[in-house]
Amino acid sequence: MMHTIRNAAKPVYVVVIAAFVGTIIFAWGMDITSKGKRPPNAVGKINGREISLDMFYNSYESRYNDFLKDNPDPSDEDYKRLRDETWNSIVSQTLLAQQIRENNITMTDEELAEYVKYVPPRELYEYEDLQTDGKFDQIKYQNFLQNLASSPDPRAEQQLFWIEQSVKSQILVSKLQELILNTAVVSKQDIYEQYRDQNEKVKVKYIFISESNVDTSDINITDDELLARYEQDKESKYKTDETATLRYVSIDKKPSQADMDSVKQEIYTLYEKIKKGEDFAKLAEKYSQDASGKDGGDLGWFGKGRMVKPFEEAVFALKKIGDVSEPVKTQFGWHIIKLTGKRTNKNKKGENEPEVKASHILLKTELSAKTLAKLKEKAEKLREQAIADGFDTMAEANKLDVKETRPFSPGGFIPGIGPNQELNEFAFKAKKGSISNVIDNRKSLIFATPGTRKPAGYVSFEEIKDQIYSNIHREKVVEKTYVKGEEFYQLMTSKNLTFEQMAKKAGLPVLETKKYFTRNEFVENVGRDPAFIGAAFNLSKQNRFSKPVKARSGCYLMELIDKQEIDEQKYSAIADSLYNDARKKSRQEAWSQWYKNIYKNSEIEDFREDVFGS
Repeated sequence: MMHTIRNAAKPVYVVVIAAFVGTIIFAWGMDITSKGKRPPNAVGKINGREISLDMFYNSYESRYNDFLKDNPDPSDEDYKRLRDETWNSIVSQTLLAQQIRENNITMTDEELAEYVKYVPPRELYEYEDLQTDGKFDQIKYQNFLQNLASSPDPRAEQQLFWIEQSVKSQILVSKLQELILNTAVVSKQDIYEQYRDQNEKVKVKYIFISESNVDTSDINITDDELLARYEQDKESKYKTDETATLRYVSIDKKPSQADMDSVKQEIYTLYEKIKKGEDFAKLAEKYSQDASGKDGGDLGWFGKGRMVKPFEEAVFALKKIGDVSEPVKTQFGWHIIKLTGKRTNKNKKGENEPEVKASHILLKTELSAKTLAKLKEKAEKLREQAIADGFDTMAEANKLDVKETRPFSPGGFIPGIGPNQELNEFAFKAKKGSISNVIDNRKSLIFATPGTRKPAGYVSFEEIKDQIYSNIHREKVVEKTYVKGEEFYQLMTSKNLTFEQMAKKAGLPVLETKKYFTRNEFVENVGRDPAFIGAAFNLSKQNRFSKPVKARSGCYLMELIDKQEIDEQKYSAIADSLYNDARKKSRQEAWSQWYKNIYKNSEIEDFREDVFGS
């Protein structure tokens, strides 16, 4: 293989360690590298394939070093996030490699040689020595390839391997994507109909025949009828997934008094610097914790009612341009405000109102690492107490509210908590009375115990009986309104009545959609009833009246007021662009759904908790 590549394009000598690690993971998943004895310690398994701790650390280290360039003081949350990103990346690369193998996707040495020559690894596009005027230079890349091939440096051999495997992984994944994306089919007719649905508009008048307009005293529904409907719909409507709930306590991640005092002291220190003449804009650029900082704190022009009350009162109290307020506390933190402009401007009513232009320095009152560490320590002690004494005893002793989630499915969103794979798996796999790890869940720290589990099955007849009764009753009512609608329609057509005359004889008001609506819009007083909307768009100047239309709770008769057809010439001008956008979206959705299914059906064992503790 190496000989083939050298003959095709003498490869480049560049050492790219971070990319090399990713390539090794991919190649390993493909069984390209040696299958020698692996380290005994594992961080996980993916479909039986062991993920070695060394491999995980190598990948993690490259991410960590990149992160440190812009974040020299990472927090515990940063470490955890980097580990999660590393794990997810390894899982993704391994699953893709396994799918490439299972789908028998390959490439010849000759193919690879050509790709190496003309399609360099993505990482090399950012390599400055291979750029001209900030853009990747293919000629420089070719020269680099030739120089590397003749290098006696033994590291060149390693780099050749990286280039080969990196390009190979890119191309094999591309081939896999094409295989999957061929299932994403978008027709030009679909695009036309979608455009029509969004742009064609109609306006109608109508009458509605409801339950109050018919005699329902003879409607009778037996238990046998209810049971028959239950059996009929059992598979399609009443099948249930396995569900579980969690009972949990949460500890809010709020700043401590010390945190608040620290920020207050810091803002007053900045205020003193400004009073002594230091440049406001430079201090804002350096210290302000919002997007305006990069512009020297500039907030632009604004009038009253645009800012929160304490901020507004402080800025409008400043008299002269250049004046600076004392520190002001709002819900967002502490501000120092500088007035940079004053004017009057007309509001929407045409009235003059004052406006100001201001800059500010914002320091947010945030949770410190020290406070978070104390909260985590508290949460861990409570968890240990729960393990020793029981979850409810612990909660009662510490006056903590125990909350219970609504039922959720395996792998699904946890109501009240959000997406959390660890807690989701805990809910379905842990023994009754077990206590979960402490979970850092954005605004709070959480630990939980299993609640109620229900196996997959069916909603019982007794549970759903009343709903079935309501559905059948409604169907019979609608049938009666439809019969009445047929009578009114026959009356109008046989007697050649206008729509208003027919409505008057029926004793029903003529209603009107107040504005034009599309097929996708909510219709006032009607909603998104597909029967009503479909019938409305079937009307035309030649066919202005609808026949009776069965709806969810009654029957409609309608007359067209006006219809705005789509501009065919305008559509033709943008049809290709719409098609390309829709095709791109369809392909993205197809790939995303395919990967979700692969992930869901894979056996993924995550041992990171044993390795890292949480």
